[in-house]
Amino acid sequence: MHAGTVPRGGGLALWSGYVLWVLLFSPADHFFSPVIGTTVTVVFFVGYLDDLYRLPAAARLVVHLGAAALVVFPMESELWVSLLGMIWIAGLTSAYNMIDGLNGLCLLLSTGSFLLAVLLGAIELPLLVAGLCLGLLVWNYPVAKTFIGDGGSTLLGFLWGACMFTLMQSSLCSLSLGKLVILLFLLGGIPALDTAISIVRRARKRQSPFHPDREHLHHRLLSRGIPLPAVLLILIFIHTAMLFSGIYFILII
Repeated sequence: MHAGTVPRGGGLALWSGYVLWVLLFSPADHFFSPVIGTTVTVVFFVGYLDDLYRLPAAARLVVHLGAAALVVFPMESELWVSLLGMIWIAGLTSAYNMIDGLNGLCLLLSTGSFLLAVLLGAIELPLLVAGLCLGLLVWNYPVAKTFIGDGGSTLLGFLWGACMFTLMQSSLCSLSLGKLVILLFLLGGIPALDTAISIVRRARKRQSPFHPDREHLHHRLLSRGIPLPAVLLILIFIHTAMLFSGIYFILII
């Protein structure tokens, strides 16, 4: 969709801003510990290397699962909740990467996600990440002077999953498996919805789930002649509605 050469290092701003905050200002609890800062860093640089050299999808998935395991297993949760949380965080990491196909889309979805997290009592991290996304947005929309790349998109997906699992951790074990799956799907928002549709679509074509195509939700809306700003508004509205439903469900259980 872009005729010229666009650098893919915008994610460096997201990563460096987050890491500096972790080192200098973050509270001294589990989620903001050096372990979490390290897992975010590993996820980011694997994505950044993929921007440069195209790493195998399976290798990236293994790294995402390992990083997610370091987040969920130190918490005191039932084993099945931890396993589901690990898969969910790794899945969101890939889902945010897959949705990053339109100027401003991943950054705007992430901004909305982290601002809604404030409803669950988290303040510093959501406002930090939302600020980083909005600061980078002027370089990515409407004209892309830089892309956030696989490094930036996977960082945002991993950080959102890790943040939400940490905030919900005390309530998850009281839910049935069915309710938990629905909750996690809602909190995945548009990236989770688009990824689920993509997996089904590719399975029907007997393709790998990681096979790239131009049939994502944003591509389909654009192909119908809907202007880019309107596509962004439609997807942000659906994303916000899904996340708000999930957060409301958490607050009432």
